[in-house]
Amino acid sequence: MLVETRTNDVVSIFATAFPTYTVYHIPISSTMIGGKGNGVAVLIDQGIHDYVTVWHVSEQIQAIWLKCAGQVFNVPGNVALGAVYLNPKTEKRSNSDITESFEHFFDEATSASLSFTNVLMMGDFNAHIGDLSEFTDEHYDIHDDFKCLQHARLTCCKSVNRAGKLLLDIAAAGPYMLTTGRGKGDSGQATFVGYHGRHRSRPDHILMTPKFYHNLLSTAIQPSNERITDHCSITACFKVRLV
Repeated sequence: MLVETRTNDVVSIFATAFPTYTVYHIPISSTMIGGKGNGVAVLIDQGIHDYVTVWHVSEQIQAIWLKCAGQVFNVPGNVALGAVYLNPKTEKRSNSDITESFEHFFDEATSASLSFTNVLMMGDFNAHIGDLSEFTDEHYDIHDDFKCLQHARLTCCKSVNRAGKLLLDIAAAGPYMLTTGRGKGDSGQATFVGYHGRHRSRPDHILMTPKFYHNLLSTAIQPSNERITDHCSITACFKVRLV
C-alpha cells in the first residue's frame, strides 16, 4: 500500500510501471491534489485479483477497505484489508480533531470485525506508541502462544503522542495485535526518517485480529539507505495459499 500519493492518476501511473497490478485508491478532491497528507492506494497482483474486491471507501477518513477471500491467506473466512492514513496534529489540526479521526477509524475497524472473520489493517497513523502495550485479557490466548509476546514491546523510538495512545486503545478494545516491536523481525525500528535521514520516529503500524497473527511469518523494516521517500517501508510476510 502507498500513502500520501497526492494524485488521482495513480492507476495510469502504475499501469505503466507495474502492469501486472490492479490499483485501488481513494479519490482526492481537486483542491487537495498535490497537497501533503493526501491519498491512499493499494496495489493487488493480478494473480489474486479475482479474490479481492472493494468493500468500503471511507467518507470520514482516508481509508479504503478490501475484501480478500480467505483462501488467499489460507484461513477460514474472508479477510478485511484496511489501508489507512490519519493526518498528524498540526497548527490547523487540534487534539479534538485527532480524537475524532481515531473515533471514525475505530467505528470502521469495528464494522470490519463484525463483518469478517479476520481483519488486517496497515498504514501511517502518525501514532507514536513507544513501549506501551495494547494487551488485555482478550489477548491472553495469543500471548501464551508466542515467546516474542511475553516481554515488553521492543522500541527504538520512545516517544508517545495522543494518536499513539488512541491507537493502543483501539487495539485493546478490538482486540487487535500491533506488530510494532513484537518480534518476527520488528524491534520497533524507526520508519519515518525524513528526506535527509535526520529524524527517527515510528508512525507506521500494522494491526490484525489476534488469531490472524498466527499466519504472520515475519516483518521487515526497509533500511534507511534504501528508501526512496521520507519513510522506510514495512514488509509483512504471511503464510499464504497459491490460488
